[in-house]
Amino acid sequence: ELRNPAVMLGYWGMPDETARVIRPDGWLRTGDLVAENPDGTYTFVGREKEIIRRRGENISAFEVEQVIETHPGVVACAVVGVESELGEEEVAAFVVLHDESVEELEIIRFSSSNMAYYMVPRFIKFVSALPQTESFKVKKYELVEQAVAERAALWDRDAAGIRVDRAGMHSS
Repeated sequence: ELRNPAVMLGYWGMPDETARVIRPDGWLRTGDLVAENPDGTYTFVGREKEIIRRRGENISAFEVEQVIETHPGVVACAVVGVESELGEEEVAAFVVLHDESVEELEIIRFSSSNMAYYMVPRFIKFVSALPQTESFKVKKYELVEQAVAERAALWDRDAAGIRVDRAGMHSS
């Protein structure tokens, strides 16, 4: 018996996946992450599978995208985690520009002024469009594959001598 009659019975022919998402108590585990607001409403924070783990911090790709997309020169942004040489992941942002004069350093400067230092992307790649499904969801797995295959083509703030920490942005 399910707790909520609107919840599906399960994935066809996929009992392990069904057991992963529908708990014994009948609750469907969607992987959506939300924060409760003081007024009792909820705000979507991101998807569990899109959390980037960087140097002990959990970073919501959704939150980083939301900030970068407020830059006046940006049309759209998708953020993914890419493997770090230090273990865990680094933040990579794929950005579609409205204003072609915007440079990577401007995105870093804007990000460091509007989000926690550990969320600021290390890698940036300007793209003409983000890969999408038929339902217009960004195919983030393709961006991860691209980042791995073309790592040298990504702008790297570490290689550019830009460091972002609690005290702000520094160049060496």
